Amino acid sequence: MLAAVEVVLVKRLLRDVVPATVSVARMGGGVVLLLGWLAVTGRLGALARLGGRGWLWSVVTGVVLAAYVATWFTAMSLAPAVDVTAVLAVGAVITALLGYAVKGTVLPNAAGLALLLAGAAVVAAAGLRTRHRAVVPG
Repeated sequence: MLAAVEVVLVKRLLRDVVPATVSVARMGGGVVLLLGWLAVTGRLGALARLGGRGWLWSVVTGVVLAAYVATWFTAMSLAPAVDVTAVLAVGAVITALLGYAVKGTVLPNAAGLALLLAGAAVVAAAGLRTRHRAVVPG
């Protein structure tokens, strides 16, 4: 439900605000919420105990998430939200593969991951075909 609300809100914001600004606001708001949650649950002090490796992983995952959000919001400024969301569902596949590669976790249903990839490929191909027709009259 919250993801759907976010998509609607972002689509409306993107009418008047550039994607980079919306992305920075989204990431900044997320940081504030996470810090607030740590404070409310009494775990804010855990940040002070993070070692170099913990901070490195925090920065790496933050950069990956920021790139994902920036890509998602830029795409939503250019295409219908349903198409963008379908293509970016590939993030679930990437997350599963990273979990497998880094932690050795069991891959979830391979058929489901394959269907996600196939669906994203179909949507992306249809979008490219439509864009090609709009650019090159035929």
